[in-house]
Amino acid sequence: MRRLFGYLLVIGLPIVGAAYMAEIYLWYLGSKSLQGIAQKSGHIYDPRSKPDVVAALNQAGIKAALYVPPETVFRARGKDLGSALKGKDGKELLSLGGVSKTLNVVCNEGGSFFRYTSDRYGFNNPDTIWDRESADIVTLGDSFTLGNCVPSGRSMVDLLRSRTGALINLGGGGNGPLFMLAGLREYGARFKPKTVLWFFYNNDIENLRSERRSPILRRYLADDRFSQSLHTRQGEIDQALYGLVAALSKKTNWRESAIFRLLRLQNLRYRIAPPSPARGQTGSNLVAEYGKVLTKARATIAGWGGKLVFVYLPYPPRFFASEAPSVKAASARKMQMLALAKKTGIATIDLEPVFDAYTKPSDLAYAASTHYSEAGYKLAADTIAKTLGLKAP
Repeated sequence: MRRLFGYLLVIGLPIVGAAYMAEIYLWYLGSKSLQGIAQKSGHIYDPRSKPDVVAALNQAGIKAALYVPPETVFRARGKDLGSALKGKDGKELLSLGGVSKTLNVVCNEGGSFFRYTSDRYGFNNPDTIWDRESADIVTLGDSFTLGNCVPSGRSMVDLLRSRTGALINLGGGGNGPLFMLAGLREYGARFKPKTVLWFFYNNDIENLRSERRSPILRRYLADDRFSQSLHTRQGEIDQALYGLVAALSKKTNWRESAIFRLLRLQNLRYRIAPPSPARGQTGSNLVAEYGKVLTKARATIAGWGGKLVFVYLPYPPRFFASEAPSVKAASARKMQMLALAKKTGIATIDLEPVFDAYTKPSDLAYAASTHYSEAGYKLAADTIAKTLGLKAP
């Protein structure tokens, strides 16, 4: 037995040592890559983790916190998903924005951090926009709509805002169609916007698979009159989020520490077994349910004389490997979703042809695994603005 243990040590130690050496090398390459992206993009390279950035801001007297995507509040409740947030009445509560009037630290894909000061409801808007009685445009979508991960002011929606004085951004990280419908009901509808931009990204069908497990989110589709009156309950939302943010911060502080990532061989494991990409065909029942959400949104907006526009966001890996299986799957999904929007009677904007015709498509995202770069967001904003007939900036 002792001899066997000795053999295992002789064999195992070099393997473990080699694995950690490979992890250190991959970490070095990643760091150099981010430095290179920062230099190419004209950003000041920031090697810190999100918790380090938040801590430094708070120490400087600036109220800052980790950004909490709406989907983060979900907790398993048997087959369903419940909310970790509770209102004053003890009932589950959703958060569609986040902690209000706080500097949210979101992500770093271009060498420097994307962070934004949230408005009175936790969204990425100038707070004064909520003092208006009407809006020209409301935007609904996920992290691309929120603005990940370019400097504040350079995202697609920020650039669209510069072309119209009344744009309300209700985008949130990880949002799928039911969160978008909820945002429209809770915050957008009272402004009766002329145009609602519904941004679709490749993983939205997978988001719907998760969202439809939430009894609260399902009610937005099933009941036209259902509302949590969230715009009147921000104090409750903030209070509930503070505890969640604190818990997530502790978890993130540890999980994003260099030691933890090294011990779990994070980079090496990703290279050996990367996450499965979203597939182009994910069940006709999910696509049909997505169609029901679009129909509900279109009918709601048409009720005040507004127009719903479905905007297809190109899948960044196509800029780097156009023949990859995941890219082909995304193209199949695109055709499926555009056909669905057309069948539902919704106007569409397909950004893919314009992106593909760009001089150097790989400049439109920092890397295959990131959101768009400033160039990508600008091209998207210019194309949407031209289609909608918005004024020049």
